[in-house]
Amino acid sequence: MESELAVENDYGSFTQYTEKSFDDLVKDVELEQYLFQAKSVADLNKRVDSLLERVGINRFAHTDLTMVNGILDPVGNFDPKVTDRYVWEGFPTDDFMNRHLLLDKEKKPIFRSDIQRYVDAAPFESDFFRRNIDITKFLKEVGMEDCYNIPLPTGGMFSVSIHHGPTDPFREVVLRNRKTIHQIAEAVDWVGRTKFQNRFHSTKIARMPICPRPLEILNIMANKDLSATETARLLGLHEVTVNKHIAAAKKALKVNTLLGLLMAAIKGGMVSVFSEDLIIKK
Repeated sequence: MESELAVENDYGSFTQYTEKSFDDLVKDVELEQYLFQAKSVADLNKRVDSLLERVGINRFAHTDLTMVNGILDPVGNFDPKVTDRYVWEGFPTDDFMNRHLLLDKEKKPIFRSDIQRYVDAAPFESDFFRRNIDITKFLKEVGMEDCYNIPLPTGGMFSVSIHHGPTDPFREVVLRNRKTIHQIAEAVDWVGRTKFQNRFHSTKIARMPICPRPLEILNIMANKDLSATETARLLGLHEVTVNKHIAAAKKALKVNTLLGLLMAAIKGGMVSVFSEDLIIKK
C-alpha cells in the first residue's frame, strides 16, 4: 500500500532528491543563507511565506512526527486555534496520514487527498475509518481541502496547503513546483534546528503533555464513577475511541493500569475530584 500512496505525476513515482545537480545544490545554499538571516522565528515565517507565495502556496507548517500529540513547531502560519482543536479531538493518534508517514520507511511525500481516497474506498466500516472521515470533514470545514506532506530524514515534516483551495488545482501547483517546495522544506528544517534549536521540536516542551479530550474522559470517569463504556455513551463516542484516549494518556503518564492513570492524573492536578463541577486543568 505504501507504494500505491506515493505521489505520482507525468514522470512516474516521486522520489526524494538524493542525487542533486550542481544547480540544485547552489539553490539549497542560497535558500539556507536567506532563511538563516532571519532574526527571529517570526521573521523566519515571513521569509518562508514570501518564498512559497511565489509558487501560489499560502499555508505551511513544520511538525514533529515523533511526538504523539502532534504539536506544531513555531515555524508556520497554520491557525493555532485549528491545530489546537485538532489535538483536543485526539485526531493525531487516529490520523491515517500520521501513521503512514511514520511507518513509511522510504519517507515518501503524500497528499492528504490520496489518503482520503483509500479511506473512502475501504470495503468495510470500522471506528478507525469513521474517525478518519471525521478528520477530513473537520479539516475541510477549516479551509484545508488538501495538504501536501513532506517527511524529513530528521523526523520532522513540512506541510503546505492553500487555504480553501480546491484539491485538483492545489495538486497541480505542488507538482509544478515540487522541487522548490522540497528545497524550502529542507532549508526550514536545517535553519530551525541550527539557529532556533531552543524553540524547535528536538528540544522544546510540548504545550499539551496530554490532550484535553483524554482529560475530559478521566474527569468524568473519576467524578461520575463511570466505566469506559458508560463514559463513551455519555459523550456520544465509540467505546474504542474512549479506550484509545485512555491508552494514550497511560503512555503519556507512564502507567499501566486505569487506577494508576487516575491517581497520576489527580496527583498531577490534571483531574479534580474535589468539586461537583468537572474541571479540566490545562
